[in-house]
Amino acid sequence: MRYTPHTPSDQEQMLRTIGIDSIEELYQHIPETLRNRAKINLPGGLTELAVRRRLAALASSNATASDWSFFLGGGIYYHFIPSAVDAVISRSEFATSYTPYQPEVSQGTLQALFEYQTLICQLTGMEISNAGVYDGASAAAEAVLMSRRIQPASRRRVLMSRALHPHYRAVIATYLRNLADMQLDEITFDASGATDVGELTRKVDKQSMCVIVGYPNFFGVIEDLAPIQAACAGNGAQLITVTPEPVALGLLKPPGAWGADIAVGEGQSLGVPMTLGGPGFGFFASQKRFVRSLPGRLVGETVDTEGRRGFVLTLAPASSISAARRRRPISVPVKRYVRWRRRCTCRSWERAACVGSQRSMCRALTMRGIVLLADPISKLVSPVLFLTNLFCVRETWKIFYNAAPRRELSQEFPWGSGTPNSTTAC
Repeated sequence: MRYTPHTPSDQEQMLRTIGIDSIEELYQHIPETLRNRAKINLPGGLTELAVRRRLAALASSNATASDWSFFLGGGIYYHFIPSAVDAVISRSEFATSYTPYQPEVSQGTLQALFEYQTLICQLTGMEISNAGVYDGASAAAEAVLMSRRIQPASRRRVLMSRALHPHYRAVIATYLRNLADMQLDEITFDASGATDVGELTRKVDKQSMCVIVGYPNFFGVIEDLAPIQAACAGNGAQLITVTPEPVALGLLKPPGAWGADIAVGEGQSLGVPMTLGGPGFGFFASQKRFVRSLPGRLVGETVDTEGRRGFVLTLAPASSISAARRRRPISVPVKRYVRWRRRCTCRSWERAACVGSQRSMCRALTMRGIVLLADPISKLVSPVLFLTNLFCVRETWKIFYNAAPRRELSQEFPWGSGTPNSTTAC
Protein backbone atom coordinates (compact mmCIF):
# COMPACT_ATOMS: atom_id res chain seq x y z
CA MET A 1 0.00 0.00 0.00
CA ARG A 2 1.33 3.42 -0.92
CA TYR A 3 1.81 6.11 1.68
CA THR A 4 -0.43 9.12 0.89
CA PRO A 5 -0.13 12.23 3.14
CA HIS A 6 -3.19 14.13 4.34
CA THR A 7 -4.52 16.77 1.98
CA PRO A 8 -5.55 20.24 3.30
CA SER A 9 -9.21 19.23 3.04
CA ASP A 10 -8.47 16.09 5.12
CA GLN A 11 -6.82 18.23 7.80
CA GLU A 12 -9.76 20.67 7.89
CA GLN A 13 -12.20 17.80 8.30
CA MET A 14 -10.20 16.30 11.18
CA LEU A 15 -9.92 19.70 12.89
CA ARG A 16 -13.68 20.26 12.63
CA THR A 17 -14.28 16.81 14.09
CA ILE A 18 -12.32 17.63 17.25
CA GLY A 19 -13.76 21.17 17.45
CA ILE A 20 -10.80 23.44 16.66
CA ASP A 21 -9.91 25.72 13.75
CA SER A 22 -6.17 25.22 13.31
CA ILE A 23 -3.33 22.91 14.21
CA GLU A 24 -1.72 25.67 16.31
CA GLU A 25 -4.64 25.45 18.73
CA LEU A 26 -3.46 21.98 19.68
CA TYR A 27 -0.42 23.59 21.35
CA GLN A 28 -2.13 26.49 23.12
CA HIS A 29 -1.58 24.87 26.52
CA ILE A 30 2.22 25.14 26.00
CA PRO A 31 3.64 28.59 26.97
CA GLU A 32 4.60 30.71 23.98
CA THR A 33 8.18 31.13 25.21
CA LEU A 34 8.68 27.38 25.13
CA ARG A 35 7.05 27.07 21.71
CA ASN A 36 9.44 29.67 20.27
CA ARG A 37 12.45 27.87 21.71
CA ALA A 38 11.26 24.58 20.23
CA LYS A 39 11.51 25.80 16.66
CA ILE A 40 14.23 24.01 14.66
CA ASN A 41 16.21 26.01 12.14
CA LEU A 42 16.53 23.44 9.37
CA PRO A 43 18.09 24.18 6.00
CA GLY A 44 16.26 23.56 2.77
CA GLY A 45 15.88 20.11 1.31
CA LEU A 46 18.63 18.46 -0.75
CA THR A 47 18.61 16.20 -3.77
CA GLU A 48 19.49 12.53 -3.43
CA LEU A 49 22.92 13.05 -4.99
CA ALA A 50 23.68 15.94 -2.63
CA VAL A 51 22.61 13.86 0.38
CA ARG A 52 24.89 10.99 -0.68
CA ARG A 53 27.85 13.32 -1.03
CA ARG A 54 27.15 14.91 2.34
CA LEU A 55 26.89 11.57 4.14
CA ALA A 56 30.02 10.27 2.40
CA ALA A 57 31.92 13.32 3.62
CA LEU A 58 30.76 12.68 7.20
CA ALA A 59 31.59 8.96 6.98
CA SER A 60 35.11 9.70 5.72
CA SER A 61 36.05 10.91 9.20
CA ASN A 62 35.37 7.45 10.65
CA ALA A 63 37.85 4.57 10.82
CA THR A 64 36.69 1.97 8.30
CA ALA A 65 37.60 -1.67 7.83
CA SER A 66 39.29 -0.95 4.50
CA ASP A 67 41.56 1.77 5.97
CA TRP A 68 42.92 0.04 9.05
CA SER A 69 44.83 -3.16 9.71
CA PHE A 70 43.42 -6.11 11.63
CA PHE A 71 45.70 -8.06 13.93
CA LEU A 72 45.35 -11.80 14.36
CA GLY A 73 43.59 -12.87 17.55
CA GLY A 74 40.64 -10.49 17.84
CA GLY A 75 38.02 -12.70 16.24
CA ILE A 76 36.29 -10.27 13.83
CA TYR A 77 38.02 -9.65 10.51
CA TYR A 78 37.47 -7.89 7.22
CA HIS A 79 37.45 -10.30 4.29
CA PHE A 80 36.22 -9.79 0.78
CA ILE A 81 32.99 -11.70 0.20
CA PRO A 82 32.14 -12.23 -3.51
CA SER A 83 28.61 -11.36 -4.53
CA ALA A 84 28.20 -14.91 -5.78
CA VAL A 85 28.17 -16.14 -2.17
CA ASP A 86 24.88 -14.42 -1.30
CA ALA A 87 23.42 -15.42 -4.66
CA VAL A 88 24.25 -19.11 -4.19
CA ILE A 89 23.21 -19.50 -0.55
CA SER A 90 19.88 -17.76 -1.16
CA ARG A 91 18.85 -20.23 -3.87
CA SER A 92 15.98 -22.55 -3.02
CA GLU A 93 18.24 -25.59 -3.48
CA PHE A 94 20.07 -24.64 -0.28
CA ALA A 95 17.73 -22.37 1.69
CA THR A 96 14.16 -23.49 2.36
CA SER A 97 11.48 -22.55 4.82
CA TYR A 98 11.69 -26.02 6.37
CA THR A 99 13.87 -27.03 9.29
CA PRO A 100 16.58 -29.72 8.99
CA TYR A 101 14.32 -31.92 11.14
CA GLN A 102 12.24 -32.49 7.97
CA PRO A 103 14.82 -34.17 5.71
CA GLU A 104 12.29 -34.94 3.00
CA VAL A 105 11.98 -31.21 2.18
CA SER A 106 15.30 -29.76 3.38
CA GLN A 107 17.98 -31.76 1.60
CA GLY A 108 19.67 -28.57 0.38
CA THR A 109 20.11 -27.21 3.88
CA LEU A 110 21.31 -30.56 5.20
CA GLN A 111 23.79 -30.98 2.36
CA ALA A 112 25.17 -27.47 2.92
CA LEU A 113 25.65 -28.24 6.62
CA PHE A 114 27.26 -31.56 5.78
CA GLU A 115 29.75 -29.88 3.44
CA TYR A 116 30.43 -27.26 6.13
CA GLN A 117 31.21 -30.00 8.64
CA THR A 118 33.61 -31.50 6.11
CA LEU A 119 35.38 -28.15 5.71
CA ILE A 120 35.78 -27.70 9.46
CA CYS A 121 37.22 -31.20 9.79
CA GLN A 122 39.72 -30.44 7.03
CA LEU A 123 40.77 -27.15 8.63
CA THR A 124 41.08 -28.45 12.18
CA GLY A 125 42.39 -31.92 11.40
CA MET A 126 39.68 -33.41 13.61
CA GLU A 127 37.43 -36.38 12.89
CA ILE A 128 33.97 -34.92 13.52
CA SER A 129 32.33 -31.50 13.49
CA ASN A 130 28.87 -30.38 14.48
CA ALA A 131 26.67 -28.01 12.47
CA GLY A 132 27.88 -24.96 14.42
CA VAL A 133 27.17 -23.12 17.67
CA TYR A 134 26.34 -19.52 18.60
CA ASP A 135 29.77 -17.86 18.44
CA GLY A 136 33.42 -18.41 19.30
CA ALA A 137 33.01 -17.52 22.96
CA SER A 138 30.12 -19.91 23.56
CA ALA A 139 31.97 -22.59 21.55
CA ALA A 140 34.89 -22.33 23.99
CA ALA A 141 32.54 -22.58 26.97
CA GLU A 142 30.67 -25.52 25.43
CA ALA A 143 34.00 -27.26 24.90
CA VAL A 144 34.67 -27.02 28.64
CA LEU A 145 31.23 -28.44 29.42
CA MET A 146 31.83 -31.25 26.91
CA SER A 147 35.10 -32.09 28.67
CA ARG A 148 33.18 -32.13 31.95
CA ARG A 149 30.81 -34.74 30.50
CA ILE A 150 33.72 -36.87 29.31
CA GLN A 151 36.11 -36.69 32.25
CA PRO A 152 35.45 -38.47 35.57
CA ALA A 153 34.13 -36.56 38.57
CA SER A 154 37.58 -36.55 40.17
CA ARG A 155 38.76 -34.17 37.43
CA ARG A 156 37.10 -30.78 37.74
CA ARG A 157 39.99 -28.34 37.42
CA VAL A 158 40.17 -26.17 34.29
CA LEU A 159 43.43 -24.47 33.28
CA MET A 160 42.88 -21.52 30.93
CA SER A 161 45.54 -19.36 29.29
CA ARG A 162 45.32 -15.63 29.95
CA ALA A 163 46.44 -15.14 26.34
CA LEU A 164 42.98 -16.33 25.28
CA HIS A 165 40.53 -13.72 24.00
CA PRO A 166 39.20 -11.80 27.09
CA HIS A 167 35.61 -12.18 25.91
CA TYR A 168 36.05 -15.93 25.66
CA ARG A 169 37.57 -16.05 29.13
CA ALA A 170 34.66 -14.06 30.53
CA VAL A 171 32.05 -16.35 28.96
CA ILE A 172 33.82 -19.47 30.20
CA ALA A 173 33.94 -18.01 33.73
CA THR A 174 30.22 -17.19 33.52
CA TYR A 175 29.36 -20.74 32.42
CA LEU A 176 31.32 -22.25 35.32
CA ARG A 177 30.38 -19.73 38.02
CA ASN A 178 27.46 -21.70 39.43
CA LEU A 179 28.95 -25.18 39.01
CA ALA A 180 30.11 -25.84 42.55
CA ASP A 181 32.39 -28.74 41.63
CA MET A 182 34.38 -26.76 39.04
CA GLN A 183 37.64 -24.88 39.61
CA LEU A 184 38.96 -22.38 37.06
CA ASP A 185 42.65 -21.41 37.13
CA GLU A 186 44.36 -19.06 34.68
CA ILE A 187 47.86 -19.49 33.28
CA THR A 188 49.88 -16.32 32.65
CA PHE A 189 51.75 -15.49 29.44
CA ASP A 190 55.41 -14.64 29.03
CA ALA A 191 57.10 -11.59 27.51
CA SER A 192 56.57 -12.89 23.99
CA GLY A 193 52.80 -13.15 24.48
CA ALA A 194 52.75 -16.95 24.46
CA THR A 195 51.32 -19.08 27.26
CA ASP A 196 53.86 -19.74 30.01
CA VAL A 197 54.51 -23.44 29.40
CA GLY A 198 56.59 -23.76 32.58
CA GLU A 199 53.75 -22.57 34.79
CA LEU A 200 51.29 -24.74 32.89
CA THR A 201 53.48 -27.82 33.36
CA ARG A 202 53.70 -27.18 37.10
CA LYS A 203 49.95 -26.67 37.54
CA VAL A 204 48.53 -29.50 35.44
CA ASP A 205 47.97 -32.59 37.57
CA LYS A 206 45.72 -35.63 38.00
CA GLN A 207 42.81 -33.40 39.05
CA SER A 208 43.03 -31.30 35.86
CA MET A 209 40.10 -31.76 33.51
CA CYS A 210 41.26 -29.74 30.50
CA VAL A 211 43.65 -27.04 29.29
CA ILE A 212 42.39 -24.21 27.05
CA VAL A 213 44.75 -22.22 24.82
CA GLY A 214 44.32 -19.91 21.84
CA TYR A 215 45.66 -21.03 18.49
CA PRO A 216 46.60 -18.35 17.50
CA ASN A 217 46.05 -16.53 20.79
CA PHE A 218 44.66 -13.04 21.37
CA PHE A 219 48.06 -11.41 20.72
CA GLY A 220 48.42 -13.17 17.38
CA VAL A 221 51.10 -15.49 18.77
CA ILE A 222 51.13 -19.02 17.38
CA GLU A 223 51.35 -21.26 20.42
CA ASP A 224 53.72 -24.23 20.43
CA LEU A 225 51.24 -26.97 21.25
CA ALA A 226 53.78 -29.80 21.50
CA PRO A 227 54.86 -29.21 25.15
CA ILE A 228 51.29 -28.31 26.13
CA GLN A 229 49.95 -31.53 24.63
CA ALA A 230 52.71 -33.53 26.32
CA ALA A 231 51.79 -32.04 29.71
CA CYS A 232 48.11 -32.84 29.12
CA ALA A 233 48.74 -36.38 27.93
CA GLY A 234 51.03 -37.12 30.86
CA ASN A 235 48.31 -36.21 33.36
CA GLY A 236 45.16 -37.32 31.53
CA ALA A 237 43.87 -33.79 30.87
CA GLN A 238 42.21 -32.85 27.58
CA LEU A 239 43.63 -30.17 25.29
CA ILE A 240 41.16 -27.62 23.91
CA THR A 241 42.28 -25.17 21.24
CA VAL A 242 40.36 -21.98 20.44
CA THR A 243 40.95 -20.39 17.03
CA PRO A 244 39.63 -16.85 16.42
CA GLU A 245 40.59 -16.91 12.72
CA PRO A 246 39.91 -20.26 10.98
CA VAL A 247 41.47 -19.06 7.72
CA ALA A 248 44.82 -19.13 9.56
CA LEU A 249 44.47 -22.91 9.86
CA GLY A 250 45.06 -23.09 6.11
CA LEU A 251 48.71 -22.24 6.86
CA LEU A 252 49.20 -23.57 10.37
CA LYS A 253 49.54 -27.16 11.51
CA PRO A 254 45.95 -28.15 12.43
CA PRO A 255 45.05 -28.78 16.09
CA GLY A 256 44.24 -32.40 15.33
CA ALA A 257 47.80 -33.01 14.14
CA TRP A 258 49.07 -31.70 17.50
CA GLY A 259 46.87 -34.22 19.32
CA ALA A 260 44.18 -31.79 20.51
CA ASP A 261 41.00 -33.40 21.82
CA ILE A 262 38.61 -30.55 20.99
CA ALA A 263 39.09 -27.68 18.51
CA VAL A 264 36.67 -24.73 18.51
CA GLY A 265 36.69 -21.12 17.40
CA GLU A 266 34.97 -18.16 15.75
CA GLY A 267 33.91 -18.71 12.14
CA GLN A 268 33.02 -15.12 11.17
CA SER A 269 35.85 -14.88 8.65
CA LEU A 270 34.38 -17.76 6.62
CA GLY A 271 32.11 -15.46 4.62
CA VAL A 272 30.14 -13.65 7.35
CA PRO A 273 30.19 -9.80 7.27
CA MET A 274 31.65 -7.88 10.21
CA THR A 275 28.29 -6.26 11.07
CA LEU A 276 29.78 -3.96 13.74
CA GLY A 277 31.33 -6.82 15.68
CA GLY A 278 28.80 -9.60 15.31
CA PRO A 279 26.99 -11.85 15.28
CA GLY A 280 29.25 -14.50 13.79
CA PHE A 281 29.10 -18.21 14.45
CA GLY A 282 31.14 -20.77 16.33
CA PHE A 283 32.66 -23.92 14.88
CA PHE A 284 33.12 -27.04 16.98
CA ALA A 285 35.16 -30.16 16.19
CA SER A 286 36.56 -33.05 18.21
CA GLN A 287 37.87 -36.58 18.05
CA LYS A 288 35.33 -39.18 16.95
CA ARG A 289 35.47 -41.13 20.21
CA PHE A 290 33.79 -38.15 21.92
CA VAL A 291 30.87 -37.92 19.48
CA ARG A 292 28.27 -38.93 22.07
CA SER A 293 29.21 -35.87 24.17
CA LEU A 294 29.27 -33.43 21.25
CA PRO A 295 26.92 -30.44 21.71
CA GLY A 296 24.67 -29.11 18.98
CA ARG A 297 23.44 -31.01 15.94
CA LEU A 298 25.23 -33.39 13.59
CA VAL A 299 24.31 -34.00 9.95
CA GLY A 300 25.01 -37.51 8.67
CA GLU A 301 25.07 -39.07 5.23
CA THR A 302 23.08 -42.15 4.27
CA VAL A 303 21.58 -43.86 1.22
CA ASP A 304 18.06 -44.93 0.40
CA THR A 305 16.91 -48.36 -0.72
CA GLU A 306 17.85 -47.45 -4.28
CA GLY A 307 21.37 -46.39 -3.33
CA ARG A 308 20.80 -42.65 -3.69
CA ARG A 309 22.74 -40.27 -1.44
CA GLY A 310 20.82 -38.44 1.28
CA PHE A 311 21.37 -36.44 4.48
CA VAL A 312 19.65 -36.52 7.88
CA LEU A 313 20.22 -35.18 11.36
CA THR A 314 21.70 -37.95 13.47
CA LEU A 315 22.99 -38.59 17.00
CA ALA A 316 20.85 -35.99 18.76
CA PRO A 317 22.29 -35.02 22.18
CA ALA A 318 21.15 -37.29 25.01
CA SER A 319 19.97 -34.29 27.03
CA SER A 320 17.56 -33.26 24.25
CA ILE A 321 16.21 -36.80 23.91
CA SER A 322 15.71 -37.12 27.66
CA ALA A 323 13.89 -33.78 27.79
CA ALA A 324 11.64 -34.82 24.91
CA ARG A 325 10.75 -38.08 26.67
CA ARG A 326 9.91 -36.24 29.87
CA ARG A 327 7.64 -33.78 28.11
CA ARG A 328 5.86 -36.23 25.81
CA PRO A 329 3.35 -38.97 26.73
CA ILE A 330 4.87 -42.35 26.04
CA SER A 331 2.27 -43.47 23.51
CA VAL A 332 2.42 -40.35 21.30
CA PRO A 333 5.32 -41.46 19.03
CA VAL A 334 3.54 -44.68 18.17
CA LYS A 335 0.34 -42.83 17.31
CA ARG A 336 2.28 -40.29 15.25
CA TYR A 337 3.91 -43.11 13.29
CA VAL A 338 0.54 -44.67 12.54
CA ARG A 339 -0.82 -41.33 11.28
CA TRP A 340 2.29 -40.80 9.17
CA ARG A 341 1.86 -44.20 7.51
CA ARG A 342 -1.55 -43.14 6.26
CA ARG A 343 -0.59 -39.78 4.76
CA CYS A 344 3.09 -39.88 3.77
CA THR A 345 3.74 -39.78 0.03
CA CYS A 346 7.53 -39.35 0.19
CA ARG A 347 9.95 -41.15 -2.06
CA SER A 348 11.60 -44.27 -0.70
CA TRP A 349 14.69 -42.78 0.96
CA GLU A 350 12.69 -39.82 2.29
CA ARG A 351 10.18 -42.20 3.83
CA ALA A 352 13.03 -44.13 5.40
CA ALA A 353 14.40 -40.91 6.86
CA CYS A 354 11.00 -40.06 8.31
CA VAL A 355 10.50 -43.49 9.84
CA GLY A 356 14.06 -43.81 11.08
CA SER A 357 13.67 -41.27 13.87
CA GLN A 358 10.27 -42.65 14.85
CA ARG A 359 11.63 -46.19 14.99
CA SER A 360 14.54 -45.13 17.19
CA MET A 361 12.16 -43.38 19.55
CA CYS A 362 9.91 -46.41 19.74
CA ARG A 363 12.89 -48.65 20.43
CA ALA A 364 13.82 -46.40 23.33
CA LEU A 365 10.23 -46.54 24.52
CA THR A 366 10.26 -50.32 24.27
CA MET A 367 13.35 -50.48 26.46
CA ARG A 368 11.70 -48.11 28.91
CA GLY A 369 8.66 -50.36 29.06
CA ILE A 370 10.86 -53.40 29.73
CA VAL A 371 12.59 -51.60 32.58
CA LEU A 372 9.26 -50.68 34.13
CA LEU A 373 8.06 -54.25 33.64
CA ALA A 374 11.02 -55.51 35.67
CA ASP A 375 10.54 -52.93 38.42
CA PRO A 376 8.04 -54.12 41.03
CA ILE A 377 7.96 -50.71 42.70
CA SER A 378 6.59 -49.13 39.53
CA LYS A 379 3.88 -51.78 39.33
CA LEU A 380 2.81 -51.11 42.89
CA VAL A 381 3.08 -47.30 42.92
CA SER A 382 1.70 -46.51 39.49
CA PRO A 383 -0.31 -49.32 37.90
CA VAL A 384 -1.76 -46.92 35.32
CA LEU A 385 1.69 -45.89 34.16
CA PHE A 386 2.77 -49.51 34.05
CA LEU A 387 -0.20 -50.54 31.90
CA THR A 388 0.38 -47.57 29.59
CA ASN A 389 4.00 -48.54 29.06
CA LEU A 390 3.09 -52.17 28.58
CA PHE A 391 0.52 -51.20 25.95
CA CYS A 392 3.11 -49.06 24.20
CA VAL A 393 5.54 -51.99 24.12
CA ARG A 394 2.91 -54.24 22.62
CA GLU A 395 1.85 -51.69 19.99
CA THR A 396 5.46 -50.92 19.09
CA TRP A 397 6.18 -54.62 18.66
CA LYS A 398 3.11 -55.09 16.48
CA ILE A 399 3.89 -52.12 14.24
CA PHE A 400 7.54 -52.84 13.60
CA TYR A 401 7.69 -56.63 13.66
CA ASN A 402 4.24 -57.93 12.76
CA ALA A 403 2.86 -55.31 10.36
CA ALA A 404 5.13 -56.32 7.46
CA PRO A 405 7.36 -59.26 6.50
CA ARG A 406 10.98 -59.04 7.59
CA ARG A 407 12.25 -58.71 4.02
CA GLU A 408 10.07 -55.59 3.54
CA LEU A 409 11.33 -54.06 6.76
CA SER A 410 14.92 -54.34 5.57
CA GLN A 411 13.92 -52.45 2.43
CA GLU A 412 11.87 -49.83 4.23
CA PHE A 413 14.53 -49.08 6.82
CA PRO A 414 17.94 -48.96 5.11
CA TRP A 415 19.64 -48.65 8.51
CA GLY A 416 18.14 -51.67 10.21
CA SER A 417 20.02 -51.08 13.46
CA GLY A 418 18.74 -47.52 13.79
CA THR A 419 22.00 -45.97 12.52
CA PRO A 420 22.33 -44.64 8.93
CA ASN A 421 24.58 -46.59 6.60
CA SER A 422 27.91 -44.88 5.99
CA THR A 423 27.06 -42.21 8.53
CA THR A 424 29.91 -39.77 8.85
CA ALA A 425 30.36 -36.19 9.95
CA CYS A 426 33.23 -35.33 7.67
